[in-house]
Formats: sequence, structure tokens, C-alpha cells
Amino acid sequence: MASTSRPVPDAPAFNLFISAWEPAPARLPEDVCVWAIGDVHGHLRHFDALMAAIEELMAAAPAGKRHVVTLGDYIDRGPDSLGVLKRIAALDLPGASVTCLGGNHEDYLRDALEGVGADDAFFDFWMANGGLPTLESLGFTFDEMRRQGGAATLKALRDRPMPEVRRALERLKLGLRIGGYLFVHAGVHPHHPLEHSEHQRLTTIRQPFLDGDHWMHDFAVVHGHSIVGPDLAAHRVSVDSGAYWTGVLTAVELRGARARFIAVTPQDSLDALRKIQGRRPLASESWRMMNPVPA
Repeated sequence: MASTSRPVPDAPAFNLFISAWEPAPARLPEDVCVWAIGDVHGHLRHFDALMAAIEELMAAAPAGKRHVVTLGDYIDRGPDSLGVLKRIAALDLPGASVTCLGGNHEDYLRDALEGVGADDAFFDFWMANGGLPTLESLGFTFDEMRRQGGAATLKALRDRPMPEVRRALERLKLGLRIGGYLFVHAGVHPHHPLEHSEHQRLTTIRQPFLDGDHWMHDFAVVHGHSIVGPDLAAHRVSVDSGAYWTGVLTAVELRGARARFIAVTPQDSLDALRKIQGRRPLASESWRMMNPVPA
């Protein structure tokens, strides 16, 4: 993946890459710009670097309405879930509308706090899906959890006040419609109306959404959840580049009928995206390396 320059030795830790503009699968009103951020999974430094880059792009964008959408999965797998939740709880950008969506990993935490998941089986399931770093971020040690067991750990979690964590969860929405796009964490069923809630696993669906056969909707979906991004298809825009695995956190910028991707990584290239099986290269897999952003 091409870049126009190399980072200087004393540059900040995160390099910024921006792809070429490409035709998008839907359209926004001409006076609207949207930036949507993929799955963070506890990588606070990546998130802060990407937000710094987006703020600069917002300042340079044409006059009009600005929307920033975070697509969920802020926690689990990465080193600082608590830090990311604190950012989400307080996230506000002057001159922009900010919408934070929830993902399936926030569902796990919410279930734990509400007692829906309160037994050893739920604890084991959550830990198998990356929950251990989250509980460590919230102040539990591995030895403590092993000693007292899963159900007791979940009870201790419920007993903690954690106002910022609860405030972050309370602000999360399930979806957002802007112009020709629906923003959700995972996707929608391609041939069932949205009101058929029994088919709409908006925070968990993969197939048949990813293939999109028999697409019946009047919108394209911007989503995370499945590590197939950055990717543009006729019915969807994927933004999850697997930050916890590839080290690359990605957002998409949408204007009119165009789209481009913004990626931050501590690496000096985007070669890690090649690890993503099934990811289709963008039409012009061409990225510019921009000035590094603060870590």
C-alpha cells in the first residue's frame, strides 16, 4: 500500500493515512459530512489519535453540518477499556453532532451490570470474547478473579458505582439514519424490513448481511463488528479493520456520493491490512501518509 513519505525518526507514535476518494454506495445531502469510527476495543491511544485527525479534517471540510458517529465495541480485547469508556461518556465536539452507538461487547458489560449475566457460564463466555482486559481495566486482578470465581466477580462488578462507565452505556444508541445511510454496529438483515425485530440482530449479525443478497432496503449500511474493512460494497461500508489484531484503527469520511478512509497506526505502513481474510482492496488502493498525529 503506497505512501508518499516515511515518518521522521522523532515523530509522534501514530502515523496517519488517508485513502483516495471513491464512489460511495449511497448519498448524503450536499451540506452534510459524516465521519464514522470503527471498533476501538480498548485502544485508547489509537482512538485519541484518530479523533485528533478527524478534528483537523472537520476544520478543513466545506461549511455545513458535521456528524461524528462511533460504531460501538469500545471495550474488551485491548489494554484500556475504562479509558475508552470515559472518552465516550464525555465525547463532545464543538460544531458537530456526536452519536455513539453500542456494540455486542457493550451488551456483555451491560448484561453483567444489570445481572442478566450473573453466573459462571456467562463469565466464561465473556472472558472467551475478550472480557478479561476490561475487568482488569476496571480494577480486578486475574488472581482475584480466579480465587473468587466468575459469579462472585460479576457480583463485585455490579456493586461498584463506576459512574462514568454507566454514563457511557446510557448514551449509546442502536442506530442512526443520515441521508442514504443507516449507521449500526453490525448490520441488518438484507431481506427483512427493519420493523421485523426478530430478524434484525443489529449488534451481532454477520451473514447474510455481509453478502447482501436480495437487498431490499433504501439505504446502505455503515458498520463495524466484522473485520472486513476498510471496504466499500454496493450495500455497505465496513470500517472495522481489527485494531486489536492489525494495530490499525479506521474511520470513513462520507461527503455527497463519495467516501474515503482515515487510518491511524503506530506502524509505518498499512501492510497489516493484508492479514484480513476476505477484505476486498479499494478501487484505487492508494493511501497518502499524512503528518503524524499525537499519541
